[in-house]
Amino acid sequence: MNGSQETLITLAESLNLLSSATSVSASRLTELVNQSRSFVLQQGESVRIRRRTDSDYLYVISGAADIRVDGMAPRRVGPELAFNPPCPMGDTDTYVEVMALNDATRLYQIDRDKLDYLIFWDELIQASADENKELRRRMEKIQNSLALRRLPAENVIECLRRMQSQSVVAGDEIITQGKPGTTFYMIDEGEAEVWKQDLYDDAPQMVCRLKPGDTFGEEALVTGGTRNASVRMITPGKLLVLEKEDFTELFSASMVAEVEAELAKSMMEKGYTLLDVRYEEEFEESHIPGCTLLPLNELRNRVDELNPEQKYLVYCRSGKRSAVATLLLTQRGFKAVSMIGGIRDWPFEKKSLW
Repeated sequence: MNGSQETLITLAESLNLLSSATSVSASRLTELVNQSRSFVLQQGESVRIRRRTDSDYLYVISGAADIRVDGMAPRRVGPELAFNPPCPMGDTDTYVEVMALNDATRLYQIDRDKLDYLIFWDELIQASADENKELRRRMEKIQNSLALRRLPAENVIECLRRMQSQSVVAGDEIITQGKPGTTFYMIDEGEAEVWKQDLYDDAPQMVCRLKPGDTFGEEALVTGGTRNASVRMITPGKLLVLEKEDFTELFSASMVAEVEAELAKSMMEKGYTLLDVRYEEEFEESHIPGCTLLPLNELRNRVDELNPEQKYLVYCRSGKRSAVATLLLTQRGFKAVSMIGGIRDWPFEKKSLW
């Protein structure tokens, strides 16, 4: 086993504690590790870490450390602590001082918004698995698609349901510059090249290569114009194809009702039951008074605990997980609304169990 594999396993074990009963998948963890800063300190050694965003958190995954923010009393953090509670890193433009209490103390600086998004994709893929294996396979394939990342959760699933598979061979020209656009494509298998001829070019120029999970063809559908480039297959493969009418419907409308925080507060006062679908340790750190905790990873198995006659207002950290939860509830006949921005953007009272 190499060092990167060991790091991945250690971080997975640490995040398993954070998620209480579930885990972030290996592919999500790999992405998280690759995009996070890590530090290894010996006993007594200290480091000052500059906070990058307002969602930066520190996780100690081996050893233990005292972490001090802006002259406050130090907080001791280590993987042996129950749920390994995260250490918030204060306001922006500040530094956090970390002093190792053991040799080989390893910590990660992780963007919690990024982690939240990775959890969102894991839960969305799991939700698609309830239907069929092919849909789940497609979900796994397109998780990094920038075009689909902009869609609401339920529209991603519906988009993949409606897409038709098309086999192609090397040399096939899928779309041609200057022709009308009637379809949206995602590469399922194989690779393609994008060729474009601008006004002053004597011949088309190769712009980029496309690989599985990449999409193309959306610009002409959005603008109503013609194709601005040609796309040719350079290997055999398969494409997933969505017709213009479906594209317009799914990329311009949302099936999940969403509300801003101010309206959400008014809805609570009018009888909506507030559901917190984050993990227990997140709830303990900070939650909205009067809410009911029902973690997203438990929702499918505990949905019978909810009253089908009741209206639900669902929130999470940033609005991603609550969108998935709201989708699951509405698919089961519940009246549910997701709160945009989650507790991160909630301007009213919050409580903590710490």
